Amino acid sequence: MRLAFTLFVSLSILASSANAVCPATSRMICAEYFQSDAVVQANLLSARHVVPKDEMDGYVYTLQPVKTIRGKIPATFEVYEENSSGRAAFR
Repeated sequence: MRLAFTLFVSLSILASSANAVCPATSRMICAEYFQSDAVVQANLLSARHVVPKDEMDGYVYTLQPVKTIRGKIPATFEVYEENSSGRAAFR
């Protein structure tokens, strides 16, 4: 009984420390978190439609970080997203 309790406490501590490292609850999101150079919460400053040569059209979003969760990011940054069914479509 004592061994079971010790094992339970040990596993609880390991599980809580893992959540401290990766704030996400989904394993897929957690994997994406660790493969990313930067993870931020950001405000959308502008969006513009672009049509590159020989590529699918898309949007360039200019963002400003509000909170940096992982990595380093400049004061403003841009994200390109092709115009496909999987895009975020910011308004």
